[in-house]
Amino acid sequence: MVAAEASEEQLAAYLASTPERFRSEDRLTFRHVFLSATRRGEVLEGDAKHIAATLVGATTPADTAALGDPFLLGETFRQTPQSDVARTFGDGFARQLAAVDVARWQGPIRSSFGEHFVFVDERTKGSLPPLDAVREEVRREWLNARRIEAEEKLYRTLRERYRIVVEKPSKVATSAAAR
Repeated sequence: MVAAEASEEQLAAYLASTPERFRSEDRLTFRHVFLSATRRGEVLEGDAKHIAATLVGATTPADTAALGDPFLLGETFRQTPQSDVARTFGDGFARQLAAVDVARWQGPIRSSFGEHFVFVDERTKGSLPPLDAVREEVRREWLNARRIEAEEKLYRTLRERYRIVVEKPSKVATSAAAR
């Protein structure tokens, strides 16, 4: 049977032993200049080189709307979790964005939409929240882990009581089933 309630010590120990389950994600604040692959077509590469000459290496904000194409979700993303960046722009874009330097224009970085020049204003590392902030999640996960342990123990006990034998069917039974 699974215990109905966990003590403070049990919850704190569970949080400490499984921090990856409760750690907050890395977050990025960034802006971008978007070059639409659809809108620019054949001139995309040339336009990217022109914008690269203007932006890359610059450490000051730029008029992103004047340089690029409109982007449905806007030019600025604030404290956006890494998983949201991946969902919006793709995994490859998110990985590259996570690796770029802070406070300078870089790119282009390709997404399924086109090319992007990015300026990362801030990168916030994920952290392990205090127990008070995630108590219900930790309690739920702790109870689930206890339930799984109890089920595994029950199955082990049941398996120890029985002997399983797999027998081959006889040739007579096999030929009768084939008809």
